[in-house]
Amino acid sequence: MTIGFQWVKNRMAIAMAPAFVLSSVNVVAQGYGIYDARGLGMGGTATAIGSTDNGLFYNPALLALHDGDEDKTRDGRIYFPVITAEISRSVFDAVDIEEDELDERLTDSVNEFNNSQTINNALAVVDSADELLRAISELNDESLFANGFSGLSITEPGDREGGGFYIGARVIGGAFPDVTEEDLALLEDYTEALLFVGSSGEEGVAHPELFNADGSLIDPTDSLTSTATAAGLAIAEVGVSFAKEYNLFGHPIAVGVTPKFMILRTFDAQLDLDTGNIDSDVSDENLRALNFDFGMATEFADYYRFGLSVKDVISKDFDSETGQTVTLEPKTRMGLGYVRNTWQVGMDVDVTKVDIIGTNLSTQDLSLGGEWNVWGPVFLRGGYRYDIEETRDDIYSLGVGLQFRRFVFDFAASDGNGARGVSLQMGYVM
Repeated sequence: MTIGFQWVKNRMAIAMAPAFVLSSVNVVAQGYGIYDARGLGMGGTATAIGSTDNGLFYNPALLALHDGDEDKTRDGRIYFPVITAEISRSVFDAVDIEEDELDERLTDSVNEFNNSQTINNALAVVDSADELLRAISELNDESLFANGFSGLSITEPGDREGGGFYIGARVIGGAFPDVTEEDLALLEDYTEALLFVGSSGEEGVAHPELFNADGSLIDPTDSLTSTATAAGLAIAEVGVSFAKEYNLFGHPIAVGVTPKFMILRTFDAQLDLDTGNIDSDVSDENLRALNFDFGMATEFADYYRFGLSVKDVISKDFDSETGQTVTLEPKTRMGLGYVRNTWQVGMDVDVTKVDIIGTNLSTQDLSLGGEWNVWGPVFLRGGYRYDIEETRDDIYSLGVGLQFRRFVFDFAASDGNGARGVSLQMGYVM
């Protein structure tokens, strides 16, 4: 029987990879998101220091922070593809541990012991049970998540106004294992019992309840009670951004809006550790919604910039065919930046906590990032993300941007104990 880490590692990793798995009852569409290589390279810091190239993803008002006629400046961009993916380190750990086949190794060692009850075979059961116990203990209360975006974007900034268009698909997945205390105690008992046998009674505890009447060892994997639930959401959307700068009491303020049409689909899965079986359900229904993002930005004291953005302004609930209630909630972020001609730095913070889909946990990001125009067509970027809720560990990121004639290329990667990510995009100057 295939159990143990197949429930938390391989199968969750497989489910998380496309992020097409989903839990029951209520699902909150997670996160503000990182959509492009420039944003990932700066740690998601883009509400204030995002550019006219990627502002439609983070703060549409940034499209208006531009001087000069669009026909003369050639600052318009078309990017395709735009690809970004970020996966929690726990998912990578899941794959690594499952490849060790700890559950099968425990079953095999029990069978070997029952075939020949030698000291070496008893100690082999101790090692297998102890490895599985340590791995499950590390997994306990640990969330797994993944998200990604792929699409096309077009931006055309004008003189203190601008517009943009994007079409893309975003996938979000999360999982939370419910490792029971009974399973942890059971594996500890097996370690003690076989250590008792292997040491001829000098160490460990006898635990006669773990043996059949004929003296054979009972396979513990038949008695494990832990479960895992996973949740996922696929979102396809089309958005059109408009931005313009206005003079309010003598001070310029840019305002932007992105109306968008969204198609959502939900998925769910649950795995029982004792059987290794996955019960899953997929909605055949496409949930449709009209929504919009809103943003504002202002420049002051020559080089400073403040931005505020709200994604999915209209809160909506949808009931899917799988019995899910999908909730789209507003997500608010604000940022402060210092912008010079060849370099800029900034800070973003989530105003409210954001639920991790498929879990009972939440995050609240504070990010720091910057960009340096090293030389004409070469840009270097760096960023750092800290979770105020301390659900996820710190994440660091680096990125590079290149331009050759009218072709542009951006790449970024992030890493940390919290998650790993990668993003790339190719574009053309219009």
